[in-house]
Amino acid sequence: MLNIALELAKENPVYEDIASKFFEHYLLIADAMSFQSARVNEDRKGKTTNESLWSETDQFFYDAITWGDNHKQKLPVRSLVGLIPLYASLTLEPEILKRFPNFRKRLEWLVENKKYLIERNIGSMNVKGSGDRLLLSLVSKERLLAILSKMFDENEFLSNYGIRSLSKFHESNPFTMNVNGENFEVGYLPGESNSGLFGGNSNWRGPIWLPVNFLLIESLQKFYLYYGPEVKIEVPTNSGNFINLAQAANEVQHRLIHLFLPDEEGKRACNGEDDVLNNNEAFKELVPFYEYFHGDTGRGLGASHQCGWTALVAKWIHDVGVSCRPPSTPTASLKRRNSYFNFEDESVTKNYIPISSPFKNLIRRKSGKSLLNLTTAALDLSIEEQQTVLKEIPGISRRNSMKTINSDTSSIEQSEDFLRQVQSAMSKFQLKDDDEVSSDEFEAKY
Repeated sequence: MLNIALELAKENPVYEDIASKFFEHYLLIADAMSFQSARVNEDRKGKTTNESLWSETDQFFYDAITWGDNHKQKLPVRSLVGLIPLYASLTLEPEILKRFPNFRKRLEWLVENKKYLIERNIGSMNVKGSGDRLLLSLVSKERLLAILSKMFDENEFLSNYGIRSLSKFHESNPFTMNVNGENFEVGYLPGESNSGLFGGNSNWRGPIWLPVNFLLIESLQKFYLYYGPEVKIEVPTNSGNFINLAQAANEVQHRLIHLFLPDEEGKRACNGEDDVLNNNEAFKELVPFYEYFHGDTGRGLGASHQCGWTALVAKWIHDVGVSCRPPSTPTASLKRRNSYFNFEDESVTKNYIPISSPFKNLIRRKSGKSLLNLTTAALDLSIEEQQTVLKEIPGISRRNSMKTINSDTSSIEQSEDFLRQVQSAMSKFQLKDDDEVSSDEFEAKY
């Protein structure tokens, strides 16, 4: 809500005060997660309390329940509850504070007069990070790294196809609780639910859900904007492969894309072992968008035409698909990767020529480059040269993002030289190690 208010304040200054109010709410909610009273370390009866949703022992956030007058219990279940606090992160650009002086004044007053709230709840509001940014976060750097060590552990949350909704730890360590003589259990269920209590077949105890992964990816990118390339994490945990947070976000996106890409045998994880969907000529290119996916195998579950949140995969393909490694291959160092797409294959470059959008103002991410954009960049073409190339390539129009050109032999001959340059440039394309990312790369700049 703070983010939205700041965006609206660009057009209507009344939202600047609303943004200040949302910042106060953010602060109080953060305090409520760790302390039961607005007073420092005291509950309403004046007694000190250590009650918190954060477990210092496990270095993770847990749910807690209360009942009666004095009954309180933390539920040590490693679920999305422990990852969701990462969502509440936002970088404040220097331009924001300059553009909205009233918001800055209120922010500075709170930092000065509510130090105990700021220091114990906000990741960093006093120390400027990369690009002179400030960070709003419910987790400190130490807690962030502790949470990510579990999130990127393949024995916990990290699947070959994204982030699970419940840790695989609970497969052999289910949580049990006795309530009024009745035993209840929470265990790892990577596929269909074993209960009808949660909306039919809906299951949040292990499967992979794309909207949750989307928010985690965005959060990793925001943390990268503040901490920069210096902060590295091990992905996967215990692999010895250390990468920065932006690269970690890319790795999650690649694994999610693998849900839909055929492997060397032509099988797509989302199709499971269904021979018709994987091999039948009439069906193998018809890829369904399932509601959620098996936490281990990636098999599609629930509704098979969930074109809402599952369509987010199109965005990830647009943003990082060009660097995505083939499915069922080991996670290598992210300094150099072979793409799933073979750019030396003429069927990729000759039969289909992607184009950049003619509506420049609608481009959401500079990191999401089309094949043509990447090629012109690799060839160091000027703007005039790029425009000339666009005019010379047949089939490019505002209405078609991809156009076959097999029907025009003379046109193919005219573009053969350019296509050879495409293949040459893309064969040399690689990700830079610790590449610096600008603030508008991840949509953080206003």
